Amino acid sequence: MSGAELKGMLEDGIEAVWGPGGSTGPYPYAAGLRFAVDVTRPRGARISELQLHDPASDRWGALDEKRMYRLFVPQYTARGGDRNLTLAGVPPERRLDIGVLDADLLLDWIALQPRDTAPACRCWRAGPPAATARSSSPTIDPTGKESTMSQNFNLSSPDIVDGASIDARFEFNDFGCGGENRSPVLRWSGAPEGAKSFAVTCYDPDAPTGSGFWHWYVIDLPADTTELAADAGAKGGANLPAGARHIRNDYGQYAWGGMCPPPGDKPHRYIFTVHALSVARIDVPDDAPAALAGFMVNMNTLAKASFTATYGRPA
Repeated sequence: MSGAELKGMLEDGIEAVWGPGGSTGPYPYAAGLRFAVDVTRPRGARISELQLHDPASDRWGALDEKRMYRLFVPQYTARGGDRNLTLAGVPPERRLDIGVLDADLLLDWIALQPRDTAPACRCWRAGPPAATARSSSPTIDPTGKESTMSQNFNLSSPDIVDGASIDARFEFNDFGCGGENRSPVLRWSGAPEGAKSFAVTCYDPDAPTGSGFWHWYVIDLPADTTELAADAGAKGGANLPAGARHIRNDYGQYAWGGMCPPPGDKPHRYIFTVHALSVARIDVPDDAPAALAGFMVNMNTLAKASFTATYGRPA
């Protein structure tokens, strides 16, 4: 993208923070760039002294607005997320999907960090998802002490049988699918002691996206919640328990998004999961992508329970 477009991208980020309805999440952090910000100036004129770092010489130089630069950004941002209108306007012929997942970059960075070899540090690596809806154990609490979690944390649904095919009424109602797009009843019991909230998700690992597909993501369910009623995933969140909120699903909606696998595909798996969390609220903005919500949820999970059902459409 051109230097002028790059400056426009930074201006978009500042507007998303200080403009109407702004939040701190979209602030434009950019490796290899430094700039001054004056939020008292009008939109489009808040960025100045924009400089680019040259790794070869380890020097900073002024950005040339007429020159073309190569910029690496997450797909969410490249498509205009967080109000990045300039990035969204970059034409397809100047885009390249390099197929790298944010999670892979995070894991690579973690692998490069110094290891704590203290003998008192004991950790367990989570195993693969269980075939049943029971939780796994043991785990470690934030103090490093081993905690014995409930062995009876279970998730079930009167609408969907574990291991069976999902009824067509839960199918999505767009993209060629014609279901009712209503979320099923979910019930759980046996949550571990100390759970301060819950998160509920529905995920399709077989979606042809390279990263699966999040159909439903609900966080901040109060600690006394043991059930989500039918159609709790309706848009607007009115059918959720007080205080709970939807994270945007991969249809781009703050709601339940029903199954809609490609016609003729082998039936996809749909994994329903409830997480018992050590915090009362997940600290992510309302417009956070599912990947960020997932990172925070998994960081605060005491135990989880899942079941898996399938769904396919004829060719």
